[in-house]
Amino acid sequence: MRRRDLIVLVGSAAVEWSGAVRAATVIPHVAFLAVGFGADTTAIDAIRDALRILGEVEGQTYVAEAHTSDKATLISRLAAEVVAANPTVIVTINTTGVWELLKLTQTIPIVVAFTGDPVALGFTQSVGRPTRNVTGILTLQEVLLDKRIELLGQLVGPMRRVGLLYDVGNPGAELAVSAARSRKDPTRPELVVLGVTSGHDIATVLDRSEARELDGLIVLASPMILTYRATLIAAEMTRRLAAVHDFSFEVQEGALAAYGPEPAENFQRAAEYTDRLLHGAKISDLPFEAPRTIRLSLNRRTARSLGLDIPSSLLASADEVVE
Repeated sequence: MRRRDLIVLVGSAAVEWSGAVRAATVIPHVAFLAVGFGADTTAIDAIRDALRILGEVEGQTYVAEAHTSDKATLISRLAAEVVAANPTVIVTINTTGVWELLKLTQTIPIVVAFTGDPVALGFTQSVGRPTRNVTGILTLQEVLLDKRIELLGQLVGPMRRVGLLYDVGNPGAELAVSAARSRKDPTRPELVVLGVTSGHDIATVLDRSEARELDGLIVLASPMILTYRATLIAAEMTRRLAAVHDFSFEVQEGALAAYGPEPAENFQRAAEYTDRLLHGAKISDLPFEAPRTIRLSLNRRTARSLGLDIPSSLLASADEVVE
């Protein structure tokens, strides 16, 4: 064989080998799952941005697709679509998605940005070392409830009856409500549980007979409740009812107060876990973690509309005051 023919042959083989390697290289696939709250597109975008900061380039180091809907009733179908695509990692925003995913896969790693007590929910036997294929960031709803009641008392004074509004069927909220009902404390005001299942419920919940003569309201966030948060805040104002919500953006939109995790931080940490899983980490090495920041937000304009004077000590301790 002539030297020129040998070079051509070797060169052709090298090209074929290189192409075969590229064909065999599978780019990791991240699937996002979300329902309600504007389909959580803001949350998904925040996680994508955080992945970019971590050095992940969508379309190059990973590919992504979002399975979203404003209709919570479609969660089962969306979960089936996600699992059928066999992604490397699944990222979901809240516990509703996790329930559906675990019915379909016990192997694909799942990261959840907001979750209630994962042991009580059956996601794991250990918070520090996940025993199934799920990990994520905790909401601490049960833990924060007492603090929110205390905050409400600082805003309105002595209280006899406090409403606890939650999304019926939301796993994390159900846990918090169950914990609240089981707690016997004669020094705490009576908790009046107000369950809602739809936007119509949110518009009318404060008209119910059991919602009369409330001294204040605690709102447990869920995708559905957040979707209709403007309706709820308007109802609170119409009835001149002081309420403590979960998130600072609700206060920016007119709610009186909020005490809870900072969503941007949860999304960043969900991205960090996703990044580590894309690079070979195991779920068992990624413990469920509590939020690093619990943010107190107050709206003085809303307080004035409700005839309330926020104590100076509370204003001084707030992370954010909307004037």
